[in-house]
Amino acid sequence: MCPSYRATHEEEHSTRGRAHLLWEMTQGKDKDDKDKDRRNGIIRDGWRSEEVKHSLDLCLACKGCKTECPVGVDVATYKSEFLSHYYEGRVRPRSAYAFGNIDLWARAASPLPRPGQPRNTTSVSARHFKTCCWNPQAACHSGIRPADFQNLVPAP
Repeated sequence: MCPSYRATHEEEHSTRGRAHLLWEMTQGKDKDDKDKDRRNGIIRDGWRSEEVKHSLDLCLACKGCKTECPVGVDVATYKSEFLSHYYEGRVRPRSAYAFGNIDLWARAASPLPRPGQPRNTTSVSARHFKTCCWNPQAACHSGIRPADFQNLVPAP
């Protein structure tokens, strides 16, 4: 069962509701029709429909609908197709560009060292690590010893 439907219990967020909205969208576009509101249960504005986008926004693309539906409706594929048409000629959200260009971000960050690497290689931090972690009887700078945690764990 669709996780978003289980959370909301609204028909438009079920597999059947989303598939029905997409069907209405494909049935409702007339070339002569200039009216873009919903009449007779048919969505008139096609790929630019805010109602269909709102319904598909909660889809997690988990593909649970494909495995559980006896017909094999794959709402995740329909969602990607709809959003491709919906954003055609429009600016996408910033998050889409950030995740879409993750290869560029990774390439730009690869020459930089990890943020913690210089800190862990200095002599002061190495000495602190050896004192706190390798010598269980020695106290850390916070005053807590590893032996103090033994009292928190019940004995078997």
